[in-house]
Amino acid sequence: MPLGFTRHHQLTTYAIRLCDGGERTFDLECSVKGRVLMDELCASLGLHVHRYFGLRFTDGLNLTRWLFLNKSLHCQLGDTGTVLHFNVRFYALNPDFLEEEAARYYFFAQVRRDIRHLRIPLAHHILAEIGAYAVQAELGSYDPSVHKKNYVSGFRFVQNQTEQLEMKIAENHRKLQGGTPAEMEICFLRRIKDFNGYGLHLQTCKVYALIPLLI
Repeated sequence: MPLGFTRHHQLTTYAIRLCDGGERTFDLECSVKGRVLMDELCASLGLHVHRYFGLRFTDGLNLTRWLFLNKSLHCQLGDTGTVLHFNVRFYALNPDFLEEEAARYYFFAQVRRDIRHLRIPLAHHILAEIGAYAVQAELGSYDPSVHKKNYVSGFRFVQNQTEQLEMKIAENHRKLQGGTPAEMEICFLRRIKDFNGYGLHLQTCKVYALIPLLI
Protein backbone atom coordinates (compact mmCIF):
# COMPACT_ATOMS: atom_id res chain seq x y z
CA MET A 1 0.00 0.00 0.00
CA PRO A 2 1.27 3.52 -0.74
CA LEU A 3 2.16 5.92 2.06
CA GLY A 4 -0.91 7.63 3.44
CA PHE A 5 -3.43 4.90 2.69
CA THR A 6 -3.72 1.37 4.10
CA ARG A 7 -6.76 -0.72 4.97
CA HIS A 8 -7.14 -2.76 8.14
CA HIS A 9 -10.47 -4.04 9.44
CA GLN A 10 -12.42 -1.46 7.42
CA LEU A 11 -10.23 1.35 8.69
CA THR A 12 -8.01 3.59 6.61
CA THR A 13 -4.68 4.92 7.85
CA TYR A 14 -4.24 8.59 6.98
CA ALA A 15 -0.73 10.05 7.14
CA ILE A 16 -0.43 13.77 7.86
CA ARG A 17 2.80 15.71 7.51
CA LEU A 18 3.14 18.68 9.83
CA CYS A 19 4.59 22.08 8.98
CA ASP A 20 7.44 21.52 11.46
CA GLY A 21 8.53 18.35 9.65
CA GLY A 22 6.79 15.87 11.95
CA GLU A 23 4.14 13.33 10.99
CA ARG A 24 1.00 11.82 12.50
CA THR A 25 -1.10 8.85 11.39
CA PHE A 26 -4.74 8.09 12.20
CA ASP A 27 -6.90 5.02 11.61
CA LEU A 28 -10.42 6.09 10.67
CA GLU A 29 -13.35 4.88 8.61
CA CYS A 30 -13.17 6.64 5.27
CA SER A 31 -16.90 7.43 5.51
CA VAL A 32 -16.33 9.97 8.31
CA LYS A 33 -16.17 13.66 7.52
CA GLY A 34 -12.99 15.66 7.27
CA ARG A 35 -13.73 17.35 10.59
CA VAL A 36 -13.19 14.05 12.41
CA LEU A 37 -9.67 13.74 11.03
CA MET A 38 -8.93 17.39 11.78
CA ASP A 39 -10.24 17.05 15.34
CA GLU A 40 -8.18 13.90 15.92
CA LEU A 41 -5.05 15.64 14.67
CA CYS A 42 -5.58 18.80 16.71
CA ALA A 43 -6.23 16.78 19.86
CA SER A 44 -2.94 14.92 19.36
CA LEU A 45 -1.11 18.25 18.95
CA GLY A 46 -2.77 19.87 21.97
CA LEU A 47 -4.23 22.44 19.59
CA HIS A 48 -7.58 23.87 20.70
CA VAL A 49 -7.78 26.96 18.46
CA HIS A 50 -7.46 25.54 14.96
CA ARG A 51 -9.41 28.04 12.86
CA TYR A 52 -6.16 29.23 11.26
CA PHE A 53 -5.16 25.75 10.04
CA GLY A 54 -6.25 23.26 7.42
CA LEU A 55 -5.30 20.03 5.66
CA ARG A 56 -4.04 20.15 2.09
CA PHE A 57 -3.68 17.34 -0.42
CA THR A 58 -2.91 16.83 -4.09
CA ASP A 59 -5.72 15.23 -6.12
CA GLY A 60 -5.58 12.91 -9.11
CA LEU A 61 -5.23 15.90 -11.47
CA ASN A 62 -2.16 17.09 -9.54
CA LEU A 63 -4.10 20.05 -8.15
CA THR A 64 -3.58 21.19 -4.57
CA ARG A 65 -6.81 21.34 -2.57
CA TRP A 66 -7.93 22.03 0.97
CA LEU A 67 -9.82 19.26 2.71
CA PHE A 68 -13.49 20.15 3.30
CA LEU A 69 -14.40 19.45 6.90
CA ASN A 70 -18.08 18.88 6.11
CA LYS A 71 -17.51 16.24 3.43
CA SER A 72 -16.48 12.60 3.82
CA LEU A 73 -12.86 11.58 3.50
CA HIS A 74 -13.72 9.00 0.86
CA CYS A 75 -15.55 11.59 -1.23
CA GLN A 76 -12.50 13.83 -1.31
CA LEU A 77 -9.53 11.47 -1.10
CA GLY A 78 -10.89 8.30 -2.68
CA ASP A 79 -8.53 5.34 -2.76
CA THR A 80 -5.49 7.16 -4.18
CA GLY A 81 -3.11 6.88 -1.24
CA THR A 82 -3.11 10.61 -0.62
CA VAL A 83 -0.78 12.10 1.98
CA LEU A 84 -2.17 15.20 3.68
CA HIS A 85 -0.28 18.27 4.87
CA PHE A 86 -1.14 20.28 7.95
CA ASN A 87 -0.62 23.96 7.07
CA VAL A 88 -1.68 27.44 8.04
CA ARG A 89 -4.66 28.37 5.90
CA PHE A 90 -5.52 31.81 7.28
CA TYR A 91 -2.60 34.02 8.31
CA ALA A 92 -3.14 36.26 11.35
CA LEU A 93 -2.77 39.98 10.67
CA ASN A 94 -1.74 40.44 14.28
CA PRO A 95 0.31 37.55 15.71
CA ASP A 96 -0.30 38.88 19.23
CA PHE A 97 -3.73 37.25 18.98
CA LEU A 98 -2.05 33.82 18.88
CA GLU A 99 -2.24 33.31 22.61
CA GLU A 100 -2.42 29.51 22.58
CA GLU A 101 1.08 28.01 22.73
CA ALA A 102 0.45 25.20 20.22
CA ALA A 103 -1.23 27.51 17.70
CA ARG A 104 1.62 30.00 17.93
CA TYR A 105 4.23 27.25 17.55
CA TYR A 106 2.73 25.77 14.37
CA PHE A 107 2.12 29.22 12.95
CA PHE A 108 5.78 30.01 13.63
CA ALA A 109 6.84 26.71 12.03
CA GLN A 110 4.75 27.43 8.92
CA VAL A 111 6.21 30.92 8.42
CA ARG A 112 9.74 29.55 8.85
CA ARG A 113 8.93 27.01 6.16
CA ASP A 114 7.57 29.74 3.88
CA ILE A 115 10.80 31.70 4.27
CA ARG A 116 12.94 28.61 3.63
CA HIS A 117 11.05 27.95 0.38
CA LEU A 118 11.49 31.61 -0.68
CA ARG A 119 7.79 32.45 -0.50
CA ILE A 120 8.75 35.45 1.64
CA PRO A 121 11.89 37.06 0.18
CA LEU A 122 13.91 38.82 2.86
CA ALA A 123 17.06 40.95 2.97
CA HIS A 124 20.18 39.54 4.62
CA HIS A 125 19.90 41.72 7.74
CA ILE A 126 16.27 40.71 8.28
CA LEU A 127 17.19 37.02 7.97
CA ALA A 128 19.95 37.56 10.53
CA GLU A 129 17.49 39.19 12.93
CA ILE A 130 14.65 36.66 12.68
CA GLY A 131 17.11 33.77 12.55
CA ALA A 132 18.38 34.81 15.97
CA TYR A 133 14.82 34.79 17.31
CA ALA A 134 14.36 31.24 16.02
CA VAL A 135 17.65 30.04 17.52
CA GLN A 136 16.81 31.60 20.89
CA ALA A 137 13.35 30.01 20.81
CA GLU A 138 14.80 26.55 20.22
CA LEU A 139 18.15 26.58 22.04
CA GLY A 140 17.60 29.18 24.72
CA SER A 141 20.19 31.80 25.70
CA TYR A 142 23.69 31.66 24.30
CA ASP A 143 26.08 29.61 26.41
CA PRO A 144 29.72 29.50 25.21
CA SER A 145 30.25 26.16 26.97
CA VAL A 146 27.46 24.60 24.93
CA HIS A 147 27.17 26.59 21.72
CA LYS A 148 30.43 26.02 19.91
CA LYS A 149 31.60 27.46 16.59
CA ASN A 150 29.17 26.95 13.69
CA TYR A 151 26.32 25.87 15.98
CA VAL A 152 23.89 27.89 13.87
CA SER A 153 24.67 25.71 10.84
CA GLY A 154 22.31 23.11 12.29
CA PHE A 155 19.43 25.40 11.34
CA ARG A 156 18.22 25.91 7.80
CA PHE A 157 16.58 29.31 7.25
CA VAL A 158 17.03 29.70 3.48
CA GLN A 159 18.16 27.35 0.74
CA ASN A 160 21.30 29.33 -0.11
CA GLN A 161 22.33 29.90 3.50
CA THR A 162 25.88 31.23 3.86
CA GLU A 163 28.45 31.10 6.64
CA GLN A 164 28.34 34.89 6.77
CA LEU A 165 24.60 34.78 7.52
CA GLU A 166 25.12 32.14 10.20
CA MET A 167 27.80 34.22 11.89
CA LYS A 168 25.50 37.26 11.97
CA ILE A 169 22.65 35.15 13.40
CA ALA A 170 24.98 33.88 16.13
CA GLU A 171 26.07 37.46 16.89
CA ASN A 172 22.44 38.55 17.25
CA HIS A 173 21.61 35.45 19.29
CA ARG A 174 24.11 36.51 21.97
CA LYS A 175 22.06 39.69 22.52
CA LEU A 176 18.84 37.84 23.33
CA GLN A 177 19.72 36.54 26.78
CA GLY A 178 16.67 35.43 28.76
CA GLY A 179 14.17 35.52 25.91
CA THR A 180 11.55 32.77 26.25
CA PRO A 181 10.32 30.63 23.31
CA ALA A 182 6.92 32.38 23.41
CA GLU A 183 8.52 35.84 23.35
CA MET A 184 10.86 34.91 20.51
CA GLU A 185 8.12 33.36 18.38
CA ILE A 186 6.02 36.51 18.73
CA CYS A 187 9.02 38.73 17.90
CA PHE A 188 9.68 36.59 14.82
CA LEU A 189 6.07 36.80 13.60
CA ARG A 190 5.73 40.53 14.31
CA ARG A 191 8.83 41.19 12.20
CA ILE A 192 7.61 39.13 9.25
CA LYS A 193 3.92 39.98 9.01
CA ASP A 194 4.29 43.13 6.88
CA PHE A 195 6.62 41.70 4.23
CA ASN A 196 5.52 40.79 0.72
CA GLY A 197 4.68 37.11 0.47
CA TYR A 198 3.38 36.75 4.02
CA GLY A 199 0.17 34.76 3.86
CA LEU A 200 0.39 34.05 0.13
CA HIS A 201 0.31 30.60 -1.45
CA LEU A 202 0.91 30.69 -5.18
CA GLN A 203 -0.96 28.15 -7.30
CA THR A 204 -0.05 26.97 -10.80
CA CYS A 205 -2.67 27.29 -13.51
CA LYS A 206 -2.54 27.12 -17.29
CA VAL A 207 -3.86 29.81 -19.58
CA TYR A 208 -4.05 30.18 -23.36
CA ALA A 209 -1.74 27.74 -25.21
CA LEU A 210 -1.25 25.89 -21.90
CA ILE A 211 1.27 28.43 -20.64
CA PRO A 212 1.90 27.78 -16.91
CA LEU A 213 1.16 30.75 -14.68
CA LEU A 214 1.49 31.31 -10.94
CA ILE A 215 -1.42 33.15 -9.30
